[in-house]
This record gives sequence, C-alpha cells and structure tokens, in this order.
Amino acid sequence: IGVTIPELIYGRIQEDSVREVWCHCPGLVRLREQVPAQLGGICGQCLHRDLCLGSCVANNFHKTGKLDVSCRFCEDAEDLGLFPKSRKRVQGAGVA
Repeated sequence: IGVTIPELIYGRIQEDSVREVWCHCPGLVRLREQVPAQLGGICGQCLHRDLCLGSCVANNFHKTGKLDVSCRFCEDAEDLGLFPKSRKRVQGAGVA
C-alpha cells in the first residue's frame, strides 16, 4: 500500500547482499541480541520463550510499534489469569 517504515529498512536489495544486511545491519543485530533473551512481560517468564521468540515479530510491531515485545495474545491471557502457570519459569531457575 506504499507505506514505508524507516526503522524497518535494513538495506537496499539492488546494492546490498542479504548476507551483508543480515550480519551487519545494526537493527537486525540488536534484534537478535534482544529476542528472546530480553523479552519482557509474560514472554520473559515463559518456558517456551526460546522456541516461540515472542510470536510474530511483525505482528508485535504492528500492534505496538516495537519489535522486541511480548506476544499480545499471551499478554492478554496472562492479564485474564488464563496463561498456564505450568508454562512459567520458576523464579531463580535456569533455562529449562
């Protein structure tokens, strides 16, 4: 629809190789450092964080304007008391 989001432009297909963009683009490097290790909210507590990665990063951006946020569905479930306690990490425990 012709919408450009400057913070999501990581390179130029005519000039940059995909490998160069993936390995050296500051925004993508930062995103890989943050997700999933620095996810907050319920995703930061979830046993499946390292597999799920906070769900769809594009959808998260669409909903919040940020790439490194928790899955809205899971946040809503937590807010309603519906997120399974058995899927939360025990405080002070290492990665499962």
